[in-house]
Amino acid sequence: MTADPTAPRPRRPASQRRPAALAILLALTILRSGSPVPVEASQSLPPSTGTAPTSASPLTAAQVARTLSADVYGYLPYWEIDATTDVYLRYDLLTDIALFSVGFDADGAIVTTATGYAAVTGSNAATIVSHAQAAGVRVDLTVTSFGLAKNAAFFTNAAAMSNAVAALSNLVKAEGLDGINLDVESLANENFAAYGQFVGQLRAALRAWNPAAQVSVATNGNVSGANMAVQALANGADRVFIMGYSYRTAGANPAGSIAPIARPASQTSLTWTLDTYASKGIPASRLLLGLPYYGRSWTTTSGLLNASTTGSAGVFIPSDEMATIPVGTVINHDPAEGTKWFAIQDPGTGVWTQTYFDDPVTLRAKYDLANRRGLGGVGIWTLGYDRGVAGYWDAIAASFATVRIAGPDRYATAAAIAGDAFQPGLDVVYVATGAAFADALAAAAVAGAKRAPVLLVTPTAIPAATAAAIARLKPSRIVVVGGAAAVSDAVLAALGASAPGGAQRLAGLDRYSTAAALSAATYADGAPVAYVVPGFGFADAVSAAPAAARDGGPVLLTRADGLPDATAQELVRLGPSRVVIVGGTSVVADSVRAAVAALVPGATVSRLAGTDRYATSAAVAATFDAGVPVVYVASGLGFADALAAAAAAGSRGAPMVLTAPQALSAAIRAEIIRLNPSHAIVAGGVAVVGEAVVHAIRDALAAS
Repeated sequence: MTADPTAPRPRRPASQRRPAALAILLALTILRSGSPVPVEASQSLPPSTGTAPTSASPLTAAQVARTLSADVYGYLPYWEIDATTDVYLRYDLLTDIALFSVGFDADGAIVTTATGYAAVTGSNAATIVSHAQAAGVRVDLTVTSFGLAKNAAFFTNAAAMSNAVAALSNLVKAEGLDGINLDVESLANENFAAYGQFVGQLRAALRAWNPAAQVSVATNGNVSGANMAVQALANGADRVFIMGYSYRTAGANPAGSIAPIARPASQTSLTWTLDTYASKGIPASRLLLGLPYYGRSWTTTSGLLNASTTGSAGVFIPSDEMATIPVGTVINHDPAEGTKWFAIQDPGTGVWTQTYFDDPVTLRAKYDLANRRGLGGVGIWTLGYDRGVAGYWDAIAASFATVRIAGPDRYATAAAIAGDAFQPGLDVVYVATGAAFADALAAAAVAGAKRAPVLLVTPTAIPAATAAAIARLKPSRIVVVGGAAAVSDAVLAALGASAPGGAQRLAGLDRYSTAAALSAATYADGAPVAYVVPGFGFADAVSAAPAAARDGGPVLLTRADGLPDATAQELVRLGPSRVVIVGGTSVVADSVRAAVAALVPGATVSRLAGTDRYATSAAVAATFDAGVPVVYVASGLGFADALAAAAAAGSRGAPMVLTAPQALSAAIRAEIIRLNPSHAIVAGGVAVVGEAVVHAIRDALAAS
């Protein structure tokens, strides 16, 4: 497959309806028009044409958001950059944006007078860069070089390559960007090695001033593209964006998908491309499967699927064309190639026109292909072609907005959750035994309120994963929850040596007094709220913890039929204006509620409960406003993962809900839809939260 010279890279004037059929060749002619202006390493760059200079700064590795389960790399071409683009973009559903594009001539001089340069360095782009990086989204500069003769001249000219490297590095630095995406098309085999060297030179130049800078390359979905990818990766490219489109071009016959999942063995397709790349030894994790947000139309001999073509009818861009489809037109689904299509017959001439395009349904199938093949992620050509058409962002959310965080055991999972949610330099880390839940029940609420994680140890040892997490987080002090039977004095001493402020033990005679001791060490008299939960099971306590952290009050424990003395005394000391009992009457009897009301007569006492632990978890989550940044999901059958997840959720002002290992309850699904989070985090491996649950969560996110 070669690059399609008529692929849709149109110039889209903001004041006009965007023309769907303007060709890539015209766009690139405009891009390379004007007099090239060389930019040497020692020169300052010409000023941006925008009215506001960029104030962006490239992201450090720690600042990159990790809210998606794979990379989602979107090209943003200059004709889609206007004053409304920033509002359109969902930064929470992207990992990278590639501003498209700037070009250079055969001598390596950047063309600064072209429309593309003006747009990607202008004020609208600066706003996008600033907001993207604030959300942890990397922004790259796309660098294009098209044409066999031009590329042959450039890649045999060491001085030109050196000049381009210096100029492009300077431009990326001046604009505060995170890296470069190199799109070289039409390259002779004898120039592949020099192409790889150029990739390495670009990466070295960027890394000299930004250790986190990355270089990615765009390559075609054919053997030549795979060979270029091999050269790029061998020279340090971070990722390869496979251009998984234009499998059918303007002159194709018969009509069909421009990005088919599969076709007969003799014909190229996405599956064929991935097999070809794999045959070259390219790691799947380094690949991004680029997919089209556009389609193509042909005049055809009939209205049947894959009819013979008689000519091209242009490209189909959903943002322009969906509204123009005649009422009553049947949009069909071809599951074999993975495409939507429709046919229209002109009533006057009888001529048929067929259109094949990708929509959210077919894209989800192709995203699933990328996930099944273990790819590093997917790519989009191009952001903006879905404006005003529902479902495209939802398809990304459904496929990638659920992240599983897990380790080989509960200790490593807790460490991984902490590593995702917290940055080094914490005031405190809470440590509890991973062997039993009793002493740790109240720890998650306090940790969430203190913006701190809960890490786990065995009674007599600090697991390697826990030690590594403490070393990375660098807390000023450590609080150990529970007595010496739960966490030995030897472990306490070893933990104390890990923090400048040492380690402190908070414990009582039993789980009820330990929870009260945590509360007393954390909250002053007059706390606004206290949550009272059953102390003989973990489920209601971990569900309540994020809400308690949000509201500024503790989680205290009770027996089913009587309020323990330690809990009663702590309630009196706190004197909260509100008490929330979590759990039904079978786990916290009405007599306990009456006792609480008598102890704090000025408080409002309420109950949150459902028919089971999952419904109770949903009831607590329902106290959070819609639009939370994230929802954590953990197994309702084991305490360890839920304990760590509840602390992380509380620190982020988010809920933590429980699930059965193999099925998401209707109550939790409905609550995820209502909460409308940007993404979800599943705590624990497939043995505790199965893939069926992950898929159900993704579906709920897409429906929210």
